[in-house]
Amino acid sequence: MQWSTIAAVSFGFYMHGLTFYFLIASLAGVHTAILTAAYQALTIGIPFLFNLIDPDARKRILRFGVIEFLYLIFAVLFIYDFFTTRTPEIFPENLLIYASLYWFALAVAKSFSFEQLKIACYTSNRVAVATALLLMAQVSTGTASWADHGRRLVAGTAGNPINVGHTGAYAFLTCLILWLKAKPSSKAIWLGLSVPGLMVTVFSGTRSATLAILLGVAVVALYVTRIITQSGRSIARVTTTVTFVCGVLLSGMLLLGPLMAAPRQSTGMITEPPPLTTAIENGSQRIDALFQVISGGNTEDRSIRGREKMFQFAFEGFLAHPLIGQGLYAQYATHNAFLQVALEFGILGVATFIAPFFYIVHHIVQAIFLTAKRVRQASEQINPERFIRSDFSVVTCFMLVVFVQAVCLYSFHGDPYRNYLPICSTGLLLAYLRSQREAFRKSI
Repeated sequence: MQWSTIAAVSFGFYMHGLTFYFLIASLAGVHTAILTAAYQALTIGIPFLFNLIDPDARKRILRFGVIEFLYLIFAVLFIYDFFTTRTPEIFPENLLIYASLYWFALAVAKSFSFEQLKIACYTSNRVAVATALLLMAQVSTGTASWADHGRRLVAGTAGNPINVGHTGAYAFLTCLILWLKAKPSSKAIWLGLSVPGLMVTVFSGTRSATLAILLGVAVVALYVTRIITQSGRSIARVTTTVTFVCGVLLSGMLLLGPLMAAPRQSTGMITEPPPLTTAIENGSQRIDALFQVISGGNTEDRSIRGREKMFQFAFEGFLAHPLIGQGLYAQYATHNAFLQVALEFGILGVATFIAPFFYIVHHIVQAIFLTAKRVRQASEQINPERFIRSDFSVVTCFMLVVFVQAVCLYSFHGDPYRNYLPICSTGLLLAYLRSQREAFRKSI
């Protein structure tokens, strides 16, 4: 096995292996904050060291473009505020360690080649699916851990249903992508493996993960549709329709299934419902509140209303000090990374954190349209239906899922210093954008 392969496999465990780690550590009874930090440092350190061995990867690590320059300024702003603030007690515990580790992961991720991205994607899928299967095994045997008064599924003693929900969403979405790629004989397997991921998302009650599923299905379907419709053959149109309808119907049925569950009948005796029943009802209610917001309706959900007030307060704080902001953690809980940075660093934060991210988002969207255009221009060499099943298209679809999850996590859970997944996702997206042209040429 080559060093680059080991580096990619290790990073695959970093991407969606934290929930898996929490599960295994809890079963072994050895979960500590030090071991958690060691796990993340190891899964980042291995790719960094092994990529340093490779001359090409080393060049990519040391590459310093406009994006890197802006992110460096953002890091300087963070460090300056961290060491000069008069009220350091407002900072979360181990803030500097978290921020240093997670932003270092972004620097490592941006050094990946397209082949390494492919390996990391496949590895992260296997890890996420294994995690979802283990969690569902615990649910079915009554040994699962629950937070929020037994209403939300968590991994071991971690107590964080958000990571669990997004690991489940990633398992579900990436299994659907591999279902598209699979041979007819194995399509049913990938379809079946997608179900535990969805159920984990529902049981976690994480609405941003549910939204990531809806958006992920939509953007992947858009990509697949645009590629296949470049062929003038009627069979391509039929394939497009079937793929799109099956994907949407599958996601819709599985997502809406819990909402249609019959409510618990009241009896004369007051009994404590089992955790699974409570989690299903809570997940259904939280998803129902999300759909009400999406459809433009009103909801009395306290979590949603609380976030709306936080968003409003942060925006008003930004308008009050738009040039230099109010300083690090001026508002402890914002639940939106973009508003948090704007509040803390003003226009400087917008220019050095928000602008680079949306620059990457713009080019990810552009890549979808450009790939379809390239397929049309190379129609003599490319069969669109086969191209969809190529490694290039599979990695592109994975990156679309990574992009959607990053947007959802930044938008609803915030904190650009302690939220590891969207930070490393930004590095992966940057690596994809810089390698996808050459990878496309090789794919044809």
